[in-house]
This record gives sequence, C-alpha cells and structure tokens, in this order.
Amino acid sequence: FFSEVILLFGDLITKGELSREENNILQVLHWLRRSLQEGTDKDKFLGLWIAFEFLIAGEEHEKLFSDDEKTKLKALIEETDITIVKKEVIKSKINMLNDMPLLEKFKQQRERLNIDFSSDELDILSKMRVKRTDIIHGKRDIFVNDEELNKMRTIQEKLLIGKINKNT
Repeated sequence: FFSEVILLFGDLITKGELSREENNILQVLHWLRRSLQEGTDKDKFLGLWIAFEFLIAGEEHEKLFSDDEKTKLKALIEETDITIVKKEVIKSKINMLNDMPLLEKFKQQRERLNIDFSSDELDILSKMRVKRTDIIHGKRDIFVNDEELNKMRTIQEKLLIGKINKNT
C-alpha cells in the first residue's frame, strides 16, 4: 500500500503550497492509513468515513437559490407571526438551501469521473451512512465488520483512482 502511495503521490507529499484539492487528497491518504493501522473496527470505520468526506469535498454543484432570493425568503419569514425561535430555525434552514447532501455529491462525483459501483457497494455505503449518523449523534452503538470496512476501502480506492486518472 505505502510503496504505491509514494509512487503515486510522492510529489504531492513533498510539495510546499497545496491547493484545496491537493490538501484534501493528503487528508484522504492520512485517514486511509489510520483506518488500516489504528484502533478498533469502529475507529477504522470513522477514519474511513472522514477519508470519504475529504474525497467528496469540493464537488461543485448548481446553486438553486441566489443570495438575493434567500434574503427575500428570510424577509417573508419575518412578516409571519410565529415565534422568534421558529423564525431563526427557518432562517438557518434557508441558509442551507444550496447545500447538497453528501451522498448526492458522491453520486455526482462518480458520474463525473465515470466510475461504476456495484449495487452491493452502493448498499454498503448507504448502510454505513446510517451507522455514521447513529454513532456521531449518539443515537446508538454500532457494529462494523471486516466486509463492510473492506467495501468502504474499495469505494474510496475507486474514487481516488478516478481522481488520479482525471488529473493525468
């Protein structure tokens, strides 16, 4: 693994000034390494999920609402007779109108990079998203098995290779 990483990313690892995308790739490598070498299966899973987030970060998407439109929506909310607390909650949601869910960013990225994933891989990713939410938000404890960890690594390897191929 590591000899291949040096071969593929040696220049990036020693580069001084990094772009956001380059820094994200180094973060992916860092978290992938941790997920291979350190901690319990839950620790490895969380490391893999962090690596996944860095892989998806920066994926561009269409902004459905302009800043002006969001400001107008907030002004409309101010005219209602709901409580201040409810107004603030709605305004915070309006601020997030252009945020794309992570799995939508993943879908867009895999289409842009022309990467095929099996239905098993997509199913595991969906299940792992639920597990991530459960553990991060303290909803319940989770169990992660080796097969799930291996499929998460495979998904990330495909994305990483897709990004490398795009840039060469």
